[in-house]
Amino acid sequence: MAIRYGGPWYFRWPIRGLILLAIVFAGFLPYKYEVGGQCRLIPTSEIGLRSQLQDEIQRIYAHDGDAVEANGVIAKLVGRDAEAERAEAQAEVDDAAAFLKMNKAGYRAEDIAAAADQVGSLTAALTFAEAELARQKDLLSRSAAATNEYEHALSTRDSTKATLAGAQANYDKLKAGYRAEEIDQAAAKLAKAKAQLQLAEQKCKSTEIRSPIRGTVATPSIELHEGQTVFPGDLVAVVQDRSAIFAEVLADEAAAAEVQNGMSVKLRLWGNYGDLLTGKVERVAISAVSEGASTPEPFRTDRESNQTQLRYPDDHWRYVRILVKFDNVDLRLLPGMTGEARIVVADDCLWATLWRDVRRIALVEVWSWLP
Repeated sequence: MAIRYGGPWYFRWPIRGLILLAIVFAGFLPYKYEVGGQCRLIPTSEIGLRSQLQDEIQRIYAHDGDAVEANGVIAKLVGRDAEAERAEAQAEVDDAAAFLKMNKAGYRAEDIAAAADQVGSLTAALTFAEAELARQKDLLSRSAAATNEYEHALSTRDSTKATLAGAQANYDKLKAGYRAEEIDQAAAKLAKAKAQLQLAEQKCKSTEIRSPIRGTVATPSIELHEGQTVFPGDLVAVVQDRSAIFAEVLADEAAAAEVQNGMSVKLRLWGNYGDLLTGKVERVAISAVSEGASTPEPFRTDRESNQTQLRYPDDHWRYVRILVKFDNVDLRLLPGMTGEARIVVADDCLWATLWRDVRRIALVEVWSWLP
């Protein structure tokens, strides 16, 4: 009050000048330019285990927080339909294999012998029919026989001759065996049956839902899924590899031009009461996304992610996802924890730091207003 209202002018103005100089001087003191944003912790990898079949969950073998080995069974489906399909496919393979074996072996000797006997019998019958036809023809020429008897003998000879031709063709076929094309067709039928069996066996294996990685089950109340019916693509469990924990920072899109790998990062999480954590930038995303696009978990399908994004109406603001590796592993850190992060971009002064934001607003926002 004394500086503002009291005292002579030669006392007030020098004091004001000193204060102004102090403010200007403070603006040139070293000040770190930082890019900030919200962050959340993520594991090294996160995989969603989904059902490949429409079936009922028979049993859950792991609970939330349990450690599982790679290829470990998390859940088991009933698999009645899959097992029946496998048995049917196995029967088709057996039938096709037998058919191919029969084609390769050719016709049975007794069938060939029977065909030969039939040819011999029909040959004798044809000889007799031709002799009878000749006799009836001679009688007819001397008017000693009726015309209908001659025609009957002629019809008998022709039908016997046609039957003999068919029997001879059948004998030649049996004697020659199956054609190469028929054997190839039988082999193709067997190959198709084996492919169907392989698919059926794969479905049987799919009744066991296994984790491809070593990690920790991260599905709350997963044991309550027992007895539920699942459809192809339904999420059954989530497994996280927590061998290392990273922070994913959702920073202002200016970070795309400023942040580089190896830069220092300071983080304060709600879950550890704001204790300061430090790390280094591991990777910077190559595209800026909306808040909704950055929210879904990586194990979600596109359809599920779109449902999640409906809760975040799109706007013109974009963010850059930055992956941060912690300097020291803290066992209290869990995937999903959130907080705030600041990335040290440059050692500068306060005025230069403020000028960056003022310049961006002037050159982008104010410039867009100009007529």
